[in-house]
Amino acid sequence: NKCWGSIIVEDKLPPILECEDFSIGCNQNLDDIIFDVLFSGTEVSADVADGASWGNETVTFDYPIPVNVNFPGIAAITDVNMFVDVSTTWTADLEITLTSPSGTNVILWNNLCGANDDIVVQFDDDGGPIACGNPTQGTYSPSEPLSNFNGEQAGGTWNLRVQDQVAADGGSVNSLILEVSWAQIYPGPVATDNCTVVSLTSQDIEDEGDCSGDAGKVTRVWTAVDQSGNSATCTQTITILRPSLADVALPVDYDDVDAPSLDCSGSPWDTNGDGYPQVGEVDGPTV
Repeated sequence: NKCWGSIIVEDKLPPILECEDFSIGCNQNLDDIIFDVLFSGTEVSADVADGASWGNETVTFDYPIPVNVNFPGIAAITDVNMFVDVSTTWTADLEITLTSPSGTNVILWNNLCGANDDIVVQFDDDGGPIACGNPTQGTYSPSEPLSNFNGEQAGGTWNLRVQDQVAADGGSVNSLILEVSWAQIYPGPVATDNCTVVSLTSQDIEDEGDCSGDAGKVTRVWTAVDQSGNSATCTQTITILRPSLADVALPVDYDDVDAPSLDCSGSPWDTNGDGYPQVGEVDGPTV
């Protein structure tokens, strides 16, 4: 005996939807947010080298490098480069290590190039292999990848350590400059479904803050619907950070030092014709 039957396979499972909370500055527009980079920048440190020198001894020099990211949110590292100028008569005695504010160590120079003199190198992951010389000079990839810092917080105090590990040759630290690139990434919702394509929609509920705390908060409710009509929701909290005085970028002084002084005739700066310079006419602070 034989019989025939029909098996109906139905999609009854909703999508899996995950949301992540995040913070933005009060000068950012939520309407402009896409699932990508919101803001980015590059910070270049001052030259922190102090000309320290040593003789025929083992030494360790630590150089704190403050990096101030003028941004009211999480500035995640996307790229790091480090310029190092160190004089020595035996570069193989040296180990040079960069440490991030999060405590991650990357060895830039690991006892390389034998009895060669001096290191004048821009350490960059995009550089080629180190070519030893007298001096070793150019843009080269470090002993360990600087990309190990990627994703960490860019701002804070970094540290550059120079070690002479053999008491035979002296040297000096001539120049140390750190360059850190960063970006704020919008953590959009992540929706997955085993059967169909998922569509996403959202609805915002805004809550204005007061002077005692954050500038505001947005509760963003995301809904994911698959092609079978199954749905899932998640809630994302977006905190709007209040700026501080450190976030205010002041205009230059019009004093013939930082910028040319203003002409008393009012031309071309006196746009409202009252004879006095005002914020918005000449230049103004930004946040």
